Amino acid sequence: MRMRILVTGGSGFIGTNLISLLSDGHEVLNLDLCEPKIQEQKANWVQCDLLDFKGVKRVVADFLPEWVIHLAARTDLDETRDLEAYAVNFRGTEYLCEALDSVQSVVRVLFFSSMYVCMPGYMPVSDEDFRPHTLYGLSKQRMEELLRSRSHQYDWAIIRPTSIWGPYFSEPYAAFFNVVKRGHYMHPGERSCWKTYGYIGNLVYQIECLLHAPQVLKGQLYYAGDYEAYHIGEWADEIAASLGKKNPKVPFWIFKCAGWFGDVLKVFGMKFPMTSFRLKNMTTNNVLSTEELKQIAPVLPFSRKQGVELTIAWIKECNL
Repeated sequence: MRMRILVTGGSGFIGTNLISLLSDGHEVLNLDLCEPKIQEQKANWVQCDLLDFKGVKRVVADFLPEWVIHLAARTDLDETRDLEAYAVNFRGTEYLCEALDSVQSVVRVLFFSSMYVCMPGYMPVSDEDFRPHTLYGLSKQRMEELLRSRSHQYDWAIIRPTSIWGPYFSEPYAAFFNVVKRGHYMHPGERSCWKTYGYIGNLVYQIECLLHAPQVLKGQLYYAGDYEAYHIGEWADEIAASLGKKNPKVPFWIFKCAGWFGDVLKVFGMKFPMTSFRLKNMTTNNVLSTEELKQIAPVLPFSRKQGVELTIAWIKECNL
């Protein structure tokens, strides 16, 4: 069945891959301030800032979407002082909800939040148990609280993607692949840990399954990603092997010193590949349950190895 699908933030990493999948068989509109990464997707794009309420309302009223995937967000972790810098994540979501409530066409909406509503390693005891460690995470908490405070005339769900990687990605996982590609990756002693990651091809398949799911979603929360946790060291070795390389192991104290050095440089506005914050994230287990989503999309189309091969092929094709 052909549907009218509105994707906010469709010019980003997830949106680029998602629109490539959905455009075959559906009428898709990408609402984004930035132009698409792929030339062919420009025909599906309307330039609009999510904080421009009148503009958003006009786009929704003209297009009359039936399905909506809300991806638009500021996702970096750079801001440490001003929550308003991430206003698009909560106020932009509020404007979108008001625009969707003004039409009668909407059947289902998937709102994308973030696993960073809880710091790595913290296991929430309920869907409304939050413990963010960044302003970005706090902004997504505000978004989820806003969504649960409203009544919606359509079926909806909240998606917290895990660490997603693959073609068209950017920081930090593009950097991770490129560090391995250049032969600069080193295992941090015995401190490698387990985390839930997700190949982008599997995530867009999960989104498609949620859109088509026959059951009512009723504001359900889903963590999205691959169903088996990754050991970061094994994954790095798998990437290296695909590139004909081997990753060395380095004592952890060297990483700790590098993190401190990066912290000092950051004070002076200089970037360095390692900081204490990044090192803590690298060495903290963060395994999240994707069982709820597994019931809807039980068999993922790509193995991790296939994802690695496709990602490396894309990196080579783009000369990254």
